[in-house]
Amino acid sequence: MSPSLSARPPSTIPSAPRHIYFSYVCASSFPILTRQCLRLSIILPSAFTKTFASFSPTSSRGSSHPRVLGLDEPEAAAIAPARGPPTPFERAVEVWRQHPMWQVRMPGVDLKLHLFNPHGPQVCPQPVRRSGLLDFYSIHAGVQGDALARNNAYSALARKARWGEKHRRMGELQNKQWSRELIEPMGAAEYRRTMAELAEQ
Repeated sequence: MSPSLSARPPSTIPSAPRHIYFSYVCASSFPILTRQCLRLSIILPSAFTKTFASFSPTSSRGSSHPRVLGLDEPEAAAIAPARGPPTPFERAVEVWRQHPMWQVRMPGVDLKLHLFNPHGPQVCPQPVRRSGLLDFYSIHAGVQGDALARNNAYSALARKARWGEKHRRMGELQNKQWSRELIEPMGAAEYRRTMAELAEQ
């Protein structure tokens, strides 16, 4: 009578892998089924490996990690809205940038009052102040009073030629920008009214 598996002392159980031990028991206890047991010992490891692979974290079917949009799949590229044609003011800014000579500074004179200002009202042509020599001097020298007072202040000026050169240079730049339709020179009253209307828009 063949010994049973339960009657074998625990110390005699070999420490080989489970499928090899299964083949050993089958061969010693059931000679007739030796080939079938040996075949099972070969099939079982491959079947076990296939089953384990289906639950691998890298598998899509057995994965225990939920799919997160933006991590597991590439996010769809955002479609930028179509940009329309540039506005007249944007075109004027581009023309202004192409002329470095228009971007000059004049000591004692705020040229933004007379020339195109890219940070000013976004209209084209842009309203600017037209000024004669006496008005030009009075504005930037801070002379107050009526026309007679301003004329007397300018007549007493020791360096009239310096202010005359500044006014001439400003006038040249103003005419060039006016010919390119970047600005619209205006008198004092019209300039104040136009700027007030733009501020209300």
